[in-house]
Amino acid sequence: MVEFLANHAREHGYCFETDLWNNVYLRKGKRGPVPAVCAHIDTVPTVGTGKLRQQRGRLFGVDGHGQLVGIGGDDKAGVYVCLELLERLDNLAVILFAAEEIGGLGSKNAPAAWFTDVGYLIEFDCPGQGLVSYTSGGVRLFPNDGEFIQRAAPVMEKHQLTQWQYHPFSDVMVVRQRFPISCLNVSCGYYNWHQADEYIVLAEVSAAIRSGHALIKALGCQRYPFPVNGTDNTPPRFEVTGLKVTPPRVALKPTAAELFAKEAPRPSHKSSLAADAANGRVLFGQQCRPAALEGAFESQERSGQNVRLARLDLLHRADMQINQLGQALLRHSQTHTLAAYVGTEVFQLLFLWRVKHATLGRNLNLTTTP
Repeated sequence: MVEFLANHAREHGYCFETDLWNNVYLRKGKRGPVPAVCAHIDTVPTVGTGKLRQQRGRLFGVDGHGQLVGIGGDDKAGVYVCLELLERLDNLAVILFAAEEIGGLGSKNAPAAWFTDVGYLIEFDCPGQGLVSYTSGGVRLFPNDGEFIQRAAPVMEKHQLTQWQYHPFSDVMVVRQRFPISCLNVSCGYYNWHQADEYIVLAEVSAAIRSGHALIKALGCQRYPFPVNGTDNTPPRFEVTGLKVTPPRVALKPTAAELFAKEAPRPSHKSSLAADAANGRVLFGQQCRPAALEGAFESQERSGQNVRLARLDLLHRADMQINQLGQALLRHSQTHTLAAYVGTEVFQLLFLWRVKHATLGRNLNLTTTP
């Protein structure tokens, strides 16, 4: 992944830096207070390999036996959003953290120099659509009565970023514990993270790009300070709930034609992600057993919100165990082994869903061996 990002930066003329932890820093534009966006480049590995499928505006993975496999949307969707914003804006810093999934070791060890002139940070690592972190791991991300949220709130309302929630661990939690800047963490369109039935909704990725662009335009290139571990006595200006993700209403069940569709021709013209999501083209068709797929999707539809909430609870407890594992790795002086691993993590094919530039391979393997 780091090699891919280095080549991407070279092709576009971005400033590129990395560190011993394989964090990546990209920069474009002038010096001075600069807006920054972030995501993380590591994923929870999935055993086996698969092919990417697009069905009714969603991306998901299927292995050679017709079984669903994860595609690393957490947080490759966020990485994609960050790179799209870097291409569209004149002044922006992009910070892509490694080792988030094992306790945020990348963000905990990122060089302080990278944040010297960062005015504020927007992370794209919330699932679904319309979600915003009010806190992350109990850490406040911005002051309730500050200029930061006063400027951001109307934009977020317009782009339907209105589901304020208390969220578990994320990289912005670590950033807030280290640096006195205001932060946000918002949705970027992935669902069922860390699961075999993970998928990405293309239209929601596109929506994340639009909302991120609008937020940065509204907030501008200035500082919005917030003391480390700061708080205030002003109540939030919006209702805040626990983590809850509502899946899209459209049933994810392939038709027979979609199951056996051969790969569609790559588009000959530039088109938006939203348009490709709307027309439902199957760009990466691969033959597989329809019975296995239909059973998997029907099971997903039957699962309902109760099962989803139970999963979230389990994932939250798993996050705590993962954090403990990361600390154990450090205590056993396996830092370099860990850094080498996350640098070659699974799902290096970041732009699988970048259909608008028609740069995708024809038979793309979703996993690589570290």
